[in-house]
Amino acid sequence: RIQVTLPAAQCLISCGPFLLTGSMAFANMMTMAVAPARTASTTSESIESMSTPSIDRLQAMAGQEAGPVPRATVGTPLRALRERLEGTDVEECPWLGYLPVRYRENLQIKQASFKNAAAERLTGVALVDRPVIGRVWTLSQDAVGCRDVQRALEGAGSDVARQAIALELHGRVWEALHCPHANHVLQKCILTLRPEASQFIVDELGQGRVLLAAQHKYGCRIVQKVIEFLTVGQTIELVERLLQEVQKISRHAYGNYVIQHLLQHGTRQQRERILKTIACDVRGFAMDPYGVAVIGAVLQHGSAFEKCELSAALVAEDEKLLLSMACLRLGHSNIRWVLDALSPEAQLKAMQHLRSQASVLRSSRFGRQVLEHLQTDAQRQVPLPQLSPALPRSQRWASGHTALSSVVRSA
Repeated sequence: RIQVTLPAAQCLISCGPFLLTGSMAFANMMTMAVAPARTASTTSESIESMSTPSIDRLQAMAGQEAGPVPRATVGTPLRALRERLEGTDVEECPWLGYLPVRYRENLQIKQASFKNAAAERLTGVALVDRPVIGRVWTLSQDAVGCRDVQRALEGAGSDVARQAIALELHGRVWEALHCPHANHVLQKCILTLRPEASQFIVDELGQGRVLLAAQHKYGCRIVQKVIEFLTVGQTIELVERLLQEVQKISRHAYGNYVIQHLLQHGTRQQRERILKTIACDVRGFAMDPYGVAVIGAVLQHGSAFEKCELSAALVAEDEKLLLSMACLRLGHSNIRWVLDALSPEAQLKAMQHLRSQASVLRSSRFGRQVLEHLQTDAQRQVPLPQLSPALPRSQRWASGHTALSSVVRSA
């Protein structure tokens, strides 16, 4: 027979996640810690005789998270226990008082967020349980809680109230930038705060981290919002660092979106520097699966002169360059913009070359779309028949109407 004092039980509770998948002897010791006056043998009969509430209370106590748990120790029992805790109504929970304070608070916050989300789905109106002040960072890391923080930023009555919410994110920008939920809160801060109030985000990105952020799955979103909504004076140092690495960032799976955003929202000088970099290596950008998307941004958002210059450079570089672009996922849509920006002679020559390579285009999923577009354009270029001026006016009108209808039907 063994008795365990409360301090010893607390020590055992802190190691709960690591011992949960161990022997049932630990479970017996934890039960005796809850009721010090109660003793039990270590035999299997005494374990099986435990009541259901006692086992529930034991599992709840063992579910405390004592810091990050190694991946190897997170097994099925612990995962099931966490799901059971999160699905329990903490307001009616008899064993809530046995949970560690930190875990109990997090559980209450999560359940309040889930209630808000459920009410919003049913009624279209979000509940306001309590203010988010003091819990901004905890809520921001949760899939539902981050929406509560975003609603609080949108519904705040003044700039001072929004700044008070954002204040709890100071010093956590880099951590929030890597979080799949908190990054949305940062974006909402940039959208709702005054530009000067979002300076803390620029400061934390300016510590040599902007290049890493631009190439991160979630970080690239933050950099794009900074470029679009903050002032040129605030972003000039960050943008300068990006412009020094245009070649590298443009060919990155996420970084290319940042360069595209610069072409759309940057200053004229910034766009010119990007265009010069592209002009020095047109083939490299056009052949790269992500660099070709940057070319598409120029053709879509650039000036008429920029479009003509880039299109002419693409055609002059190599006839096979357009064919290669036509077979890329992010490049096939650029073909139409290139053809539209070329002179009539150059356009006709480029289209003839692409049609001559129909077999190559048919072998590619995206090339087939380009070939279909070329065939559609060819059908639309049906010349209208010449009407004889010797016919009476009524006959000329009827004949012309019939000819025009046939052309429209063929198109």
